[in-house]
Amino acid sequence: MLLRSATFLFATFITLVMPNDSDAYKILAVFGHPGKSHFRFYAPYLEKLAAKGHQVLTISHFHRKHSVANYTDIDLLETSSIRTVKTMSLDGLDNFNQITAALTLRKWGAEACKKTLEHPEVQKIIKSNDTFDLLVTETFSTDCYLTFAHQFKIPSIAFSPCALMPWVPDKVGHVDNPSYTPNHFSESTDHMDFGERVINTLSVVFHKFFYCFFMAVPVHRIASNHFGDNLPTMSDLGRNTSMIFVNSHFSLSRPRPLVPGVIEVAGLHIKEGNKLSKFLFVLAVGTRKGWKS
Repeated sequence: MLLRSATFLFATFITLVMPNDSDAYKILAVFGHPGKSHFRFYAPYLEKLAAKGHQVLTISHFHRKHSVANYTDIDLLETSSIRTVKTMSLDGLDNFNQITAALTLRKWGAEACKKTLEHPEVQKIIKSNDTFDLLVTETFSTDCYLTFAHQFKIPSIAFSPCALMPWVPDKVGHVDNPSYTPNHFSESTDHMDFGERVINTLSVVFHKFFYCFFMAVPVHRIASNHFGDNLPTMSDLGRNTSMIFVNSHFSLSRPRPLVPGVIEVAGLHIKEGNKLSKFLFVLAVGTRKGWKS
């Protein structure tokens, strides 16, 4: 596991810095979830790959308004019943608990999988003889898109838009001991008393069970209609994930043990800002004697 993770970490680094266009890779990126905040996190990585000369084919709900060399879009915008950009009210959050969260994610994952795989342009890819070198996708509400890695017999890298969901760590042999690691849905810190540890453990068991039988099974049924009845289970496909980039940082989600195949990359989407005006600089930093040029 350590050797495999280190190998793909090096390969990922090479894909970002390699200047030789003749060694460029063909990368398939599939992001079926219609959340704009999610894709904003992934987009800079994909754009950087294209800028380095790699051929990037992206399937998402957020096509680029301006063309970029080596970057091709397949637009899923009209396929989802979920509004990709909307104003959300906080009034209903009191009724949003772990069970309703699991049910919502189940609905999102199944719909996104079905609509993505049924898209005419995606169907052309599935039925084509195209070849790819790498799959880049999301691990959130479904593992549906890992089927492309199986179809084209290529390694996969996954992005998590938040701290890892309880069903994700098993993919890369990640440690998620509930006695000292609060899961994504927990309100506890890493300093839990006995009662909090019991609740955290039950929460982890519930979400793993729910994912395995109520999220993965329907998605596998949908995917099998397009990739054949011999398609491995979602769990088996997930365990072929080579690396997971996580939108988290220990300063916010608290320190936790990570295997080499899990890398925190919070802030990946943040671009270098403009220089502050003198007024804003003084306001932000402040000096006893005021501004000094």
